[in-house]
Amino acid sequence: MKKNFKYLVILFGALFLFSSNVFAKPVITSVEEIKDTSGSSDLYLVKVNSNGETIKGYIISPNQNSLANSASYPTSATSQYITLPNGIYYIFVENSSGELSSPYTVYVTNSCTAGETVTNATGTGSYERCYKKYYDGIEKAATSAADASCAPGYNLDAAYSTISANDCGNKNAEKYGIEYRFCRKRYDYKCVKTETSTKPTPGGVVPSDASTANAKLASLTVSSGTLTPAFSPSTYTYSVTTNASSISVDATLQNSSASFINGYAPRSVNLNYGTNTIQIKTKDGNTTNTYTIKVKRNDQRSNNNTLSNLTVSSGSLSPEFNSLTNDYTVALPSDVTKVDIGATLSDSTSSFVEGFGPRTVDVDYGYTRVSIKVKSQSGSGVRIYTILFTKDGEMTEEKSNKALLASLELSSGKIEFDPNTFDYNVTVPYDVTNINVVAKAMDESDEVVVNGGENLEADKINEISVIVTTSDGNYTNTYTIYVIRKNEDLGVSNNSLLSDLSVENYNIKFDAKKKEYKINVKGGLKSLVIYATPADNRATVTISGNENLKNGSEVKVRVTAEDNSYTDYVIKVKMAGQGGNVFLTIVVVLLIILVIAYLVLRAMGYKIYLNFGAVKEKITGIFKR
Repeated sequence: MKKNFKYLVILFGALFLFSSNVFAKPVITSVEEIKDTSGSSDLYLVKVNSNGETIKGYIISPNQNSLANSASYPTSATSQYITLPNGIYYIFVENSSGELSSPYTVYVTNSCTAGETVTNATGTGSYERCYKKYYDGIEKAATSAADASCAPGYNLDAAYSTISANDCGNKNAEKYGIEYRFCRKRYDYKCVKTETSTKPTPGGVVPSDASTANAKLASLTVSSGTLTPAFSPSTYTYSVTTNASSISVDATLQNSSASFINGYAPRSVNLNYGTNTIQIKTKDGNTTNTYTIKVKRNDQRSNNNTLSNLTVSSGSLSPEFNSLTNDYTVALPSDVTKVDIGATLSDSTSSFVEGFGPRTVDVDYGYTRVSIKVKSQSGSGVRIYTILFTKDGEMTEEKSNKALLASLELSSGKIEFDPNTFDYNVTVPYDVTNINVVAKAMDESDEVVVNGGENLEADKINEISVIVTTSDGNYTNTYTIYVIRKNEDLGVSNNSLLSDLSVENYNIKFDAKKKEYKINVKGGLKSLVIYATPADNRATVTISGNENLKNGSEVKVRVTAEDNSYTDYVIKVKMAGQGGNVFLTIVVVLLIILVIAYLVLRAMGYKIYLNFGAVKEKITGIFKR
């Protein structure tokens, strides 16, 4: 036995030395190109052998000389998707000890060309640009390269200069867990020779390249942000990002005979959140030009629509209040007829929906359902806290089938309908201006009235109500749909992941892609203190099942994206003293019995000998079966 143990020690020591020398350094095992159906590809899958360590990724192009100048990308211990334009790249990974992998060289040829330039053109042609297509649908130029410019004596024909190829619509970043993807756009251009003027200058010289009709700008500036690309008289499309609520656009003309078209002259413009389109239009004779500026106003408004506190003047909330728990029950004595509900906003910029804030409510026998509704400053949705009051301490569920809907369908947007859920949030794209609602009552004799759904306003919570009334008029229920219509050029997010999940006093080793966790807790613990942060601040987090915990309880953390798709993270609870310690209890009891038997036999004068060899053989025989 000692000899075998010696060999085992030597073997484990050798394995340790081998692993510390061979596996300490992370290794990129492969970089796989992921092609689209069109054959183009900006997407690569980096696979890594990192021995379970958390690592960082780096991308270095040949003109960079150190990691400090490189682009970094998030990664895990196994693999990660990255996006690249055309070029040659060296890819590294680094572990927590600062050890770098060997470089992996990638030649990208099927993606997009970042900065083709066309200058002094005299005819027709095309050039390519790289764009970044973000997970929320926004597209931004990857570089600030100027558009095509014509040679002296030639003007760019704006009508001919169009996008002839565009694969950005096929790119999906969210699917692969990255912020954006590179995509390509190809622009056609045409340079037309200008006619020269015979009118002499004040010095008596006739310019050989002077145009009889020139509607180009000499300058174009904005009061906030920076024009991208930099201004050029032959560049007609620009983008600007700003936090300002308004912007002033100033411009001057090259030709004194030209003028600005009425309504499209330099001016100040109030900005909505999201993308705003501003056009400056010029004319000189029959020649016209249109300069377009896409101004994105960053939305810095808060998305917080939670409460920091919720109280009742009689009874107690079950479960205990948590800002991310929406549903509660309260048992009341039979003599209570009114209850004061107190509620405190977590964020001072949020507000209560009118009529659904803190208030005093009448409570009837049986059950009374009361809602507290909070909307965020950004108008990203309404959070509904529901309290179900029951009399005489009976925690009965709501069972009434009076004035309920059997189905509720929308022409745009998605909801998960339940007859006993009376409030819904729906987010729709900018191009949706109307929503048709089809509602069917459980009882065909009930009256159903739909209000709202037409002329939806962008960047605002639009309310649709569906009122169901029984034929005798004694019962009424109102279903409310809060519709958020997005601003122009802002997509509806489908990100339903968490960026962080933690449980106070417990280590769960969170991974956004891992949906199930197990924790061992002490007996008698009623609830967990859970912190959950969505990866997208427009997603909503709710927690359920976090009350009266017992062995086997499952606490669900649901993340609902703007498009109402959702991901459930489940925390499974194993409680000490409930099932897990049964075997230990049996062993302790048997030991106590053996000790008592030993003492009794010794007191009676018996001598007891323990045959350890026989015990060993018996145990060995058990495990060989």
